[in-house]
Amino acid sequence: MQGVATGPSRSGLRRSTAALRPLVEVVVLLIVAAVLAVLWLLGVVAFHITAFAMHLLLIIAVIVVVAHFVTRGRARA
Repeated sequence: MQGVATGPSRSGLRRSTAALRPLVEVVVLLIVAAVLAVLWLLGVVAFHITAFAMHLLLIIAVIVVVAHFVTRGRARA
């Protein structure tokens, strides 16, 4: 059974997968770029109106935290 080939050798398999690796990396990067572009467009279109409300709530939260520390300091003194 020495002359019977059972399949590709390990070295041949390594060469073929090594040749495909750059192609796979490019495809994965393109998929990631496409997903990020879609999410960015969704954020620009869908959340454009709510961005103002988010910033307003953030400002209110900062004011409340500052007021909490100011009044807490007065209560202990």
